[in-house]
Amino acid sequence: MGQEDNSEQQEKKQRDALNKSKKSKKPREKLSLKGIWAVLKDAFTGFSDHKVTKISGSLAYYTVFSMAPLLVMVIALCGIFLEKDAAQGQVYLQLKGFLGAETAAQIQELIQKASIGDKGIVASIIGGVTLLVGATTIFADIQDSINTIWGIKPKPKRGWLKLLKNRFLSFSMIISLGFLLLVSLGLTAVIDGLSSRLQRFFPEVTIVLFYIINQVVTLLVVGFIFAVIFKVLPDARIRWKDVIAGAVVTAILFMIGKFGISFYISKTSVGNTYGAAGSLVI
Repeated sequence: MGQEDNSEQQEKKQRDALNKSKKSKKPREKLSLKGIWAVLKDAFTGFSDHKVTKISGSLAYYTVFSMAPLLVMVIALCGIFLEKDAAQGQVYLQLKGFLGAETAAQIQELIQKASIGDKGIVASIIGGVTLLVGATTIFADIQDSINTIWGIKPKPKRGWLKLLKNRFLSFSMIISLGFLLLVSLGLTAVIDGLSSRLQRFFPEVTIVLFYIINQVVTLLVVGFIFAVIFKVLPDARIRWKDVIAGAVVTAILFMIGKFGISFYISKTSVGNTYGAAGSLVI
């Protein structure tokens, strides 16, 4: 009898604890204009408190100097599976879609000048290390910027260990970009093949349809890049749910910014202000 009473008491305690936990759970807040306004208010407050304009200026500076070595490394990785000209041509097409033909041509010229080529063993080693450091610098700066904005304090480590870890993570991002370039090349080939066939029967509809498809594919690629950045680079464990939500919103804002920059460049004479590199500066 004593054992039965104890078991009944334990079951009762478990039921009470379960009911208590259910009552303590707060119901999910429904999406409302008030909730959206609160999120936007917090975003603008955080934008000001963390001095994001100063951080973005730093990122823009490192991006300009890291772009050529980064793309050289990506093309070299893709050259393992594809011909170098094919990989470089795909990079040009992607840059043309993002930044316009003039900027893409300028970056392509930078890539050709940054390439190592056949310059001897010692020169190739020095050039390779220089390219690696230059290509990974932008991702190291992105990591530091995210940590600052999110208020993350990395665990204290030895200086050289932290440096190696950060460069390894940055190099993994380069590998991810190379993989994306290969996937993009395959998707582009499939889309172009379908477009050429359907255009014979539905020329006007095909142009609009595949323009939308290209934009959706670009959005997915950009979203994947941001998801990898948010998941891998910060010195904290981020849930995939939060990573995906942040990557989707950031990718949409990125696409809106891309269209805004393209519109600005098409309506203004940036060459008169910044010279030959005007579109690249913008």
